[in-house]
Amino acid sequence: MRAVIDRFEGENAVIETYEGNHVIIPKKDIAPCAKEGDIIENADEKWYVLEKESAIKRKDMAKRLKRLIGGEEE
Repeated sequence: MRAVIDRFEGENAVIETYEGNHVIIPKKDIAPCAKEGDIIENADEKWYVLEKESAIKRKDMAKRLKRLIGGEEE
């Protein structure tokens, strides 16, 4: 299953699944390098950061923000 890290709350992480559900999981079950907004995938009862997908998502979100504040035309 893939999900996005919405936020960290103490020793837990709130993730949003691609189905739109919010799930709380222990922070210790996620790769230590994980940040809010990262795309993660569950395998072997651990959550791993999908680095390439996360980077693409961040770049896309930065472009969208730039367009919203009037910095770039489509």
